[in-house]
Amino acid sequence: MEIAQVDEIGTNNLSRRGHYQEESDEIGAALLENHASPTGEPLRSHATYEAKPRARAGESCGLLYPNLQRRHAGMISIGGAIGTGLFLHSDEALSSGGPWGALLAYTTLGTVVYCLILSISEMTAAYPEIAGPIALADQFVDPALGFAIGWNVWYSWSITVPAQIAAATALVNYWEPPARLAPLWPAIFLIFVIGVNLRGARQYGEIELVFSVIKILTVVALVFIGIAINLGAGDRGFIGFKYWADPGLFAHYMRIDGALGQFLGFWAVFMQAAFAYGGCEIGAIVASEVKNAHWAVPRASKNTVVRLTVLYLCALFVAGILVPHNCGIVMNGQCTDPAKGDDAPWRGSPFIAALEMAGAKFTWLRHMFVACFVASAASAASAETFISSRYMYYMARSSHKHAPSYVGETYALKRKEEDDGKEGRIPLAGLGVTVLFACLSFMSLRPGTNKALQPEQAFRWMASMSTAASLQSWIGMLFTYIRFYHGTQHPVNRVKYRRQIKHIEKNRSKLQPWTDISPACVQLAYYTLFFFCSILIFHGWSLFRQPALDNKKWVVYQKHGEDIFPTKQVAVFVTTYLPMPLFILLVFGYKLINQTRMVSTDRMNFELGCGIDRTNNPPNDEEGREAKPKTFWGKVWWYLVS
Repeated sequence: MEIAQVDEIGTNNLSRRGHYQEESDEIGAALLENHASPTGEPLRSHATYEAKPRARAGESCGLLYPNLQRRHAGMISIGGAIGTGLFLHSDEALSSGGPWGALLAYTTLGTVVYCLILSISEMTAAYPEIAGPIALADQFVDPALGFAIGWNVWYSWSITVPAQIAAATALVNYWEPPARLAPLWPAIFLIFVIGVNLRGARQYGEIELVFSVIKILTVVALVFIGIAINLGAGDRGFIGFKYWADPGLFAHYMRIDGALGQFLGFWAVFMQAAFAYGGCEIGAIVASEVKNAHWAVPRASKNTVVRLTVLYLCALFVAGILVPHNCGIVMNGQCTDPAKGDDAPWRGSPFIAALEMAGAKFTWLRHMFVACFVASAASAASAETFISSRYMYYMARSSHKHAPSYVGETYALKRKEEDDGKEGRIPLAGLGVTVLFACLSFMSLRPGTNKALQPEQAFRWMASMSTAASLQSWIGMLFTYIRFYHGTQHPVNRVKYRRQIKHIEKNRSKLQPWTDISPACVQLAYYTLFFFCSILIFHGWSLFRQPALDNKKWVVYQKHGEDIFPTKQVAVFVTTYLPMPLFILLVFGYKLINQTRMVSTDRMNFELGCGIDRTNNPPNDEEGREAKPKTFWGKVWWYLVS
């Protein structure tokens, strides 16, 4: 194809990777020579970008020094993801979608989250020294989006910390401790979270690795014990797949008959699954603290999603064959209407329910697994405190100062983290702000009862907004990646930043941003963005299409004196949709006050990284890699945690 033909088609068709590459480079060279953009506007010179001091390779430019290995990045992500979502709330997925509806929803969302990780890890691995997704949004989209993402995701993580501590505290009531000790339990978990996060990134990574292995072994043990119970080890004898026949493979959501009710039940699982997958991106977010992040972060992040999906599917499969999806809660070994029981957190665990229905000989296993659930919730709270403090630090250290500078203060540990003499640092101010939020867990005290009191209900409303806030942050990161990708494909940038873009594309998926298996060339990033937007907008559809309990009519409001809507309808509506206008307000409020503009693709600057000059010295992929062990058990450990 001649260059003249390319000109007739237009520069927009030059963005497809692998096609027209030579023509694109020649056009870019011509544009640079004439100092004009494809739209005819003069190119902004590189000097117009904010000047940054050059730094020696290997320094972190004032950011947290990289002390984490690849195995730490992956296991911290698993530690932040596996928690109450799987162990305590998977009954919601089964009751909404049935065993197959839950499996299909978790599988589908697993593929979507995998595409998300491909996008995030590509950006953060290319520029690990800058302040994560916040600075990336500042540089490639608009500082207003970086501001909104930062505060949105910080809230979602910060409010989840006390939620995890509250869950661990409520689980302690399984052993019926004295009521006067109720305030002691959240205090103990808070001390644990603070103590672990004060150890520095390297030691924190080792501690979280141990807890993550415990979580993985817990899931594996639940799966094998569940299979044994299904084959006849419990008092119910051989179970097989009888619960797939009655009450069925799919649940009829809100008692809606037919395929419509089954599909709506399948769709209702996505929000719960999004909560369970939340945290899998932590390894990519903290790339600035990972050694050889360009090589380690993409591999650790992708492996994390695959492991989580396999663990979730195995656990849900076993739960679906052990407990009928319409069981409600299990008390005294029998299915019971939830309205007649309490709301103790272990009542929502299909695994504890299956062990209770299996008979008294499994009592000791119930105690052991409840203890594992407590440790899991405490570990998840620690991981969420870790990432929340980093987000606060990133906002304070951003060039646009999205947070007060004093919350970006760090504390240098007296001991040396590594043999090279680099001191470990912790974002002490950001950690302190997050810990203050964690004190909300004291609102969930249940002295002498398993019923949620009024303060706990108010706290639940705040915590229930975290999943919607997480989806919004994922949407913002995906939009940033789409702009980032098109910037790397712009003909001007491909010439001006040839070496930098070549370095970026080393971690680009072969299917990114499109896949040729579809005639429509469905782009993975666009597919993921569309999916998350659909979940965010439509997951609360039942609030507007609530059927009456008796006559099956669809109603939009509750007449005075009629018991049609649940009394918590207003609270559910607010917690479902309030994060959306708040996010929009953050974006446009920042734009209005600071008069920011979206960065055009031809004016993007790919010489980022705290001023580290990578033009002639791109990162060496081999540098800093961990050597694979040669012994059998060493290889088993490597593939388990790396």
